[in-house]
Amino acid sequence: MDVNTASQAELETLKGVGPQLSDAILAARRERPFRDWADFTARLQGIGPVRAGKLSAAGLRVGEQAWPAAPAASAASALRP
Repeated sequence: MDVNTASQAELETLKGVGPQLSDAILAARRERPFRDWADFTARLQGIGPVRAGKLSAAGLRVGEQAWPAAPAASAASALRP
């Protein structure tokens, strides 16, 4: 589900998104759409890399993109001998 098009009800179906966070997302989105995950985390207080990764794992996308940090870090560590 894309953060720039989801309704409040849709956002709240995601694990980790309650009324307070969905309100904050919608208020920030009214100012301007989120460009990417960096923009999303910068504009929402309390959303850091760990929480962004959890929201992405729950199905949240920004511009159809999943949170990039967790999968890349896991793949890189899996390749190390």
